[in-house]
Amino acid sequence: MQSDLWVGFLVVLILMPSNNNTSNTFLNILQWNTRSLYSRLIDIPHILSSNNVSVALFSETWLLPSRRINIPGYRLVRDDRPDGYGGAAIAVKNSIKFRALDINPGLNRSLASLNINLVGVKILLNNNPGLDIWSCYIPPHSNISQVTINNIFNIMSNYCLFGGDINGHHSCWGSNRNDHQGCLIYSAIEDLQLCVLNNGSPTRLNHPPFPDTVVDISVSSPNILLTSQWEVLDYPHGSDHYPILIRLPYSQSPPDSLVTKVQQIPKFNFNKADWALFSSMVETRIPSRLSEDPLEAYASFTDIVISAANLSIPKSKSSPHTRTSPTWWNDKCTATVKARRIGPQQMWLVLIVPRPQLKVYVQYAHAGECKGWRVEKYGNFVFWPPPTIRIHKLL
Repeated sequence: MQSDLWVGFLVVLILMPSNNNTSNTFLNILQWNTRSLYSRLIDIPHILSSNNVSVALFSETWLLPSRRINIPGYRLVRDDRPDGYGGAAIAVKNSIKFRALDINPGLNRSLASLNINLVGVKILLNNNPGLDIWSCYIPPHSNISQVTINNIFNIMSNYCLFGGDINGHHSCWGSNRNDHQGCLIYSAIEDLQLCVLNNGSPTRLNHPPFPDTVVDISVSSPNILLTSQWEVLDYPHGSDHYPILIRLPYSQSPPDSLVTKVQQIPKFNFNKADWALFSSMVETRIPSRLSEDPLEAYASFTDIVISAANLSIPKSKSSPHTRTSPTWWNDKCTATVKARRIGPQQMWLVLIVPRPQLKVYVQYAHAGECKGWRVEKYGNFVFWPPPTIRIHKLL
């Protein structure tokens, strides 16, 4: 009788789903050089929603300090340049608790003199250590020193993620060459024992015949490396940089609004089990003598129990997480996005119109319908990318 109870207890342990939330709870983080945050405001809400992004790191925001900007559902922390170029920002979902991180005044002055932008936040999670996240933009060919670069990466804590366009090339993150700025940054990363998350995929779109390059990097503390997921999304959405999606798992359950839940594994419904059939199948399938090796014996017994359970115990239906799109998003918008993904290279059209007659009517998407026309007057030239419903002046 006692042995039967132990066998029954072992069967329940085998069939019960694991309570380890590490495999199904993720914090999604977007990293992207927008090359003008304001110009991407049409695309950003859809990108954030379709990828269930909780935190977004932006570089080259091109915002003046006096410029007000709003991303629905997110709070924005910014570091802008006085000339309206460069810039870095972090957008955090409204439902997530966070605080802005301070930067040493001396380091702040050094960065400002080099036109480098750096901004950070600490994400506060339930029963989890705070996650420090930094967004950075370093201009190309800057006169930055090894000391300043070390000071930038020295601010990283024991649980930290750093992302940005550093305009440095090194084989460590997938570049086909090493330049001075890239070597300085690599030296700092190596000396401080930090980890590069990049998998070698290009992050910047170049014009043919030049190959795409890797100038956007994601760096983390060592405890994030093995459990993180890093990928480059396949469409630049009008920028010359591809968005990057980083997924960080959490071992304890943050609020539902903070995380993306991967499709749930179906569970056995024990209330509707045919226990007579289950017992009969297990008894007939267990050999008279199991292997003398305990691991092989356990594996064999487990296979028998699970096989019998699959035939005698029904499973509950899985409930995959449904991604929520903006309320105005409909099938026409989906079809438009698919149609414009002809390839990663954007086709450009230059319109030359006499100045007195130059009136360009731009049709733009609003509330899910192609309604409304906007008149734009420029010089003799108009630089127009047909796939992106925007008009840019050709300087």
